[in-house]
Amino acid sequence: MVEAVIEQFFQVPLNAEKQSELVSSKMTARFLHSWPMEETMGKEVFIKYQREIQEGCPDWNYRAKLWKQKSGEGMPKTVYLVINVCCTHTKQMKILDDVFEPTDPPTNIIMPYELIQIGFNTATSPPLIESYESRKIISAHGCNTGGLAGVPGLLNRLNRPLPPPVTHLLAPVPPFTAPDNRDPNFKLRLQVFKKIAQDSEAKILLDLIKRQKEEIQQYMDYLNAIRNYC
Repeated sequence: MVEAVIEQFFQVPLNAEKQSELVSSKMTARFLHSWPMEETMGKEVFIKYQREIQEGCPDWNYRAKLWKQKSGEGMPKTVYLVINVCCTHTKQMKILDDVFEPTDPPTNIIMPYELIQIGFNTATSPPLIESYESRKIISAHGCNTGGLAGVPGLLNRLNRPLPPPVTHLLAPVPPFTAPDNRDPNFKLRLQVFKKIAQDSEAKILLDLIKRQKEEIQQYMDYLNAIRNYC
């Protein structure tokens, strides 16, 4: 029974409505990689993404292969699979409030090999999928999505990558007389703000700040790229 559900869930082409029938109303989907931060969503949001992907990439193919099963009472309650998604963006797609028009020639998308864990509610007949967990990237060999999978990989390939996570500074604009021992960059910021207040060549300083921001963004892009291999 479980094998039949898996086969229908990962069928080719992608069928979001069929997936909706195969998952529990309390289903949760967790993505432990690729998104800027760990992402957890319920059935409604998960199926919404699947419908949007199906609309823009109708040939979406999971290329899923069953890897391992953990048995419960009479049937497996947890199934592990490896997927290696490939598809072609051939139709208009609206995802994350952004509209993507197909290009000529169409954009070919190949994602990395990804380990998926599926949890079942075996008390129902047929058993329903209760949890979908994208655990980790196994190999990025041959992919063209920057080592990212799922929605982030799709957006990366379409040249609209997700921004890095928002970070909060403990003391973004500290007064000259207000040291903040929690902030390791306080002394540096203090010097910067004194310089801004005293230097008449503000444009030169602004150019330096812009260059530093670009360098920081490069470092962030690099860290986001390698974290999937950690």
